[in-house]
Amino acid sequence: MSSADNRAYKDFIDGLASLAASVAGARIRKGEPIFTGFADKNEKYNQLLSKLDSETREMVADLLDQAHSGGIHDSLAFLEAGNYRISHEGASLPHQPFGTELFFDFVSRREGDPWPE
Repeated sequence: MSSADNRAYKDFIDGLASLAASVAGARIRKGEPIFTGFADKNEKYNQLLSKLDSETREMVADLLDQAHSGGIHDSLAFLEAGNYRISHEGASLPHQPFGTELFFDFVSRREGDPWPE
């Protein structure tokens, strides 16, 4: 595979890593309601969160971030286990260009590890 193919793969994984933190977690950290609209269904959650102190809000936000990131990880593991392949604009992304699975590369990048050379 070419370096352009590897760049597309890196961009895909880096894009997912940038989404690892949840919007809900960010809103909780700011003290904002996490659910807007459909107040009749979601207001009870906003009320619960509004009662939490800042340390507890941070912990809940961390849990939501972990769940959100875990969903991305599990989706990538599903793609690997099912032998699915990813393409972008009609071009196939390389499969395990660094000898590691999609979900491993995602976790590594989410943790801030550099790409291998």
